[in-house]
Amino acid sequence: MKARYFLASLTRIADFATQPFEVHRLPREHWDWGDYVAARIIGKPHTEYQVELTSGRMIAVMEGDHLIGAFGTRSATLGGCGDWTAIGADLKMEAMTSAGLFGKVTSAMLMQPDFMRLVYTGHVIRQGRKIRMRDFVDS
Repeated sequence: MKARYFLASLTRIADFATQPFEVHRLPREHWDWGDYVAARIIGKPHTEYQVELTSGRMIAVMEGDHLIGAFGTRSATLGGCGDWTAIGADLKMEAMTSAGLFGKVTSAMLMQPDFMRLVYTGHVIRQGRKIRMRDFVDS
């Protein structure tokens, strides 16, 4: 069965809603900042398990749902900090923002609820190549 993906708002510049794509795992040496990636939600949902869609609407998501977001870095000392490069061999990571910024949280404020837990399932691929945020930006 093909997974149905929720498109987080970081994908709003991309054409994923109208153009087909595939999801395939890539070796770690091919990962980079701004890559569009797919993840499956793991862990028990709570109030922070929400995703902002490309329309700006917030939706509640559940364990087992699939998201498309992008690898990145977050340095919000009053919330949490993290980086995609900190993702370990277990491929577990967090949605560091509701907009779909994916990485491994390296520190968080004590009062911050747990971030949405994810596991990497693959990169967004089209015609044999990974899709990146910069592919949709005019130079």
